[in-house]
Amino acid sequence: MALDFTKATGNKALSAVAKTSQYNSARTEVYEIPLDQIDENIDNDKIFNMEGIDFLAKTIDREGWTGAIEVIALPNGRYEITSGHRRYRAMKQLGKTTIPCIISHNVDARTKARKLISSNVRNRELTPLDWGRAIQYFAENVSEQGEINAESRRECVEFFGFTGSKISRYLALTKLAPSLQHYAATEGFPVSALSPASRLSVEEQNLLAKKIDEQVEEIKRRAIEENGDSGEEPTIDYSLISKGFVTQEVNKLRGGAQQRVLTAKKARVLPKSEPIPVKQTVMGAMPDKVPDIQYPPKRIDYSPSRVHHAEPMEIGEQLLSYLHLIDNKKDIGTKMQDILVQIRDEINRLC
Repeated sequence: MALDFTKATGNKALSAVAKTSQYNSARTEVYEIPLDQIDENIDNDKIFNMEGIDFLAKTIDREGWTGAIEVIALPNGRYEITSGHRRYRAMKQLGKTTIPCIISHNVDARTKARKLISSNVRNRELTPLDWGRAIQYFAENVSEQGEINAESRRECVEFFGFTGSKISRYLALTKLAPSLQHYAATEGFPVSALSPASRLSVEEQNLLAKKIDEQVEEIKRRAIEENGDSGEEPTIDYSLISKGFVTQEVNKLRGGAQQRVLTAKKARVLPKSEPIPVKQTVMGAMPDKVPDIQYPPKRIDYSPSRVHHAEPMEIGEQLLSYLHLIDNKKDIGTKMQDILVQIRDEINRLC
């Protein structure tokens, strides 16, 4: 049976916490509850890291217990933690039998999810990956949308106090392969360089992880050379892995992926050996006059970076100018044939 903890001496702080922990019309009380009547929220480990239990247990043992964990009352008479999973485990590790709890009643699923996120983000030091998982969980379980979309992102911006771009960067970390998520949760690592890697395939992400692993091994080797081999694993300063190195490796892999996509697109269009009749181009029949087109047309820069940033209308007008030039020439010589080949190849690339 739970013991009334509200009358304990010096418990004004707990009462204050109880007031600030109320959600909607949920009633809040403070009790000393046996540990064997409390369950952990199964979603907690999916979102937040549970490191530092040993240190926390030693701190509680040395300095004593302060505060209370937050739980909700379940219909079966048991209790489920919304805040305080690490403190709960530390108390069990110390062999304690009870723990002070703030109890909330009549909590629906959405409020329960909100309490789990809210209490943990304000009471913990989170890694970037923890933030990403917390934002994803909020969007899927707390927001009105129930999924990650533009509206739920706006709700996340308001709830977490981050900019929209920061929300996107954190969410990108949740899409990384496990081999890279390890680094996203590592202190000192240039995590911001990993967000673009979420657009790579799992195979490409694993290749990136191997490159980073090689850098880590090199840092270990240098540490052993400088400090001697004590037989123990050397401490790694992950800040020695530069953001520029990670970004460069990501761009290499992304460049290779883009080239494969372009090659695949070309394979689905007309082969280079098959000529395209001037009057039956991919863009259809040309008008007699094309207004406001530069003549003769200027050379088009179709480098990947140029095409990525160019306006579609700008590219279309330049291609039209080439086609109009050819359409008005009765005798297409070698130079005109080269232009036609360029048009065909570049249209295939853009399609």
